[in-house]
Amino acid sequence: TPHPAAGPDGLSTDPDGQEIAYGSAPAAVAVRSRASLALDEVSWQSQCLRESDIFEGLTDEELRLVVAIGEPRQVPAGGRLADAGSRGQTLFVIMQGEINLLSHPPSEVIVRTARVGETVPLATIIDPPVLVTTVEAGTDCEVFAIPRQPLIDLLELHPMMGFQVYRAVARSFEHRYRHTLDHGTHEGPDADLNK
Repeated sequence: TPHPAAGPDGLSTDPDGQEIAYGSAPAAVAVRSRASLALDEVSWQSQCLRESDIFEGLTDEELRLVVAIGEPRQVPAGGRLADAGSRGQTLFVIMQGEINLLSHPPSEVIVRTARVGETVPLATIIDPPVLVTTVEAGTDCEVFAIPRQPLIDLLELHPMMGFQVYRAVARSFEHRYRHTLDHGTHEGPDADLNK
C-alpha cells in the first residue's frame, strides 16, 4: 500500500488521524521533538515552582509567566550565588541539592541549609535588597534563577499574583525566624530574616 502523500512540511496523516512523516520529515520531526522537549522543560520548571515555598499559590498561567523570565542553572558544590552585603539581583528556587547560607566574612559560619523547594535569598525582593547572608551551594545543585527586576515588574503588573507571592514570603520569614529561635545561630535571631 503506498504511503499517504506528504504535505509541504513532510508530514501526513495515517488512517487514525496521527501525523506521520516521509521524505524530508526528519527535519520536521526534529523540530517537533525539540518543541516537545521545551514544553516538557517548562512543565517541569512550573511544577518545581508550584512546589516551592513562595510560588505555591500561583495558577498554572502565573507559574508560566514566572518561568518565562527565569532560567535553570547548574551550580557545583562550593559555587557562590550571592555575597553577604551585596544587593540581591537574583532569586533562586532550589530544584535539586542543598544551599548553605553563610554569615558575614571572615568567619562565614553556616547559619542555615536550604533544601529543595526553598527560595533564597528572600531579601532580593525586599527594598532595599541588601543580603544578610552569603549564598553558596552545599552540594551540586540545580536552581531556577529569577532576576529581581523582571520579577518585581511582573508582580506589579499582576497585583493579585504579587499579593500571593508576598504573603508566601511573609510566611517564609515567619518560619525561618521561628527556626532560628528554636535552633539559635552565631548571629542571633535576626540573622535568619533576610535569607
